[in-house]
Amino acid sequence: MSVMKSFGKGIQDALVRPKAAIIIYLVNAALAAVIYFLALDIFAPVLSRSPAGEDLLGGRNINALIEILAGSGHALGGLVSMGAVLLVLYLFVLPFLYGGVLNDLVRPREAVGFGASFWAGGGKYYGRFLRLEVLSLLLWVPAAILFILAGKALDAAAADPLKEQLNFYLTLARVIFALFLFFGVKMILDYARIRIAASELHGTLAALLWATVFIVKKPLKSLGLYYILGLTALAGLAAYWGVQSLFAKTTTAAVLTGFVLAQFHILWRSWIKVAYQAAQVKLYSLESF
Repeated sequence: MSVMKSFGKGIQDALVRPKAAIIIYLVNAALAAVIYFLALDIFAPVLSRSPAGEDLLGGRNINALIEILAGSGHALGGLVSMGAVLLVLYLFVLPFLYGGVLNDLVRPREAVGFGASFWAGGGKYYGRFLRLEVLSLLLWVPAAILFILAGKALDAAAADPLKEQLNFYLTLARVIFALFLFFGVKMILDYARIRIAASELHGTLAALLWATVFIVKKPLKSLGLYYILGLTALAGLAAYWGVQSLFAKTTTAAVLTGFVLAQFHILWRSWIKVAYQAAQVKLYSLESF
């Protein structure tokens, strides 16, 4: 009951906070735009002066990829490096976004408005949330070790190359286990941030330990809420793919339509992030100890 109540509350709270989703969208769009224009400088000259562009559009991607690597390997390496730098930059921006959204969810903001509440929360919790990212290594490292150990066990079970069907299911199990660990760590970090914001806790390690215990004590409710929201996100993705498949990208109008649809999908994903936080705040309020 508390899972569905939290889910409904999360959707409701996200619907009345479109500005939060727009801010998350704009941050993602800004970082993506930098990557896009850097890639354009690298790929456009190569694709415009050779059949590689036709190969790429016609689905013969290997020839295009070989030509790009041969002609622009150094520049492509620079693009990858820049992408890594932007990823690190995004990790530094993320605590501010979480702080702004959570402050607006945890405390009433009618008197000051969304903008003041968001920016105040971003600054207020930035240091603690940034430290929490560093401390998350205490979770990521054991998760990686668990995945490696599970992989070794699965490799031993799949030693017979003739059992192709078994190998397929073991590979699928490996992927599912990896996703379980990945989202499990993310979920613990979500509740640690909520704990800090809701109780004004300054000890980030204490919040991380509390969130871990919370997930262990209430695995069905916490995981159930997380994956129901995940299915909601997948429903949006399925709708996006379905609409995109209805028309071929062979005209300028079709390409622009596809681009606009992609922006709506990115905005949808940004909104889902707000819904995740709102729903988990509600579950925290109902189930915290």
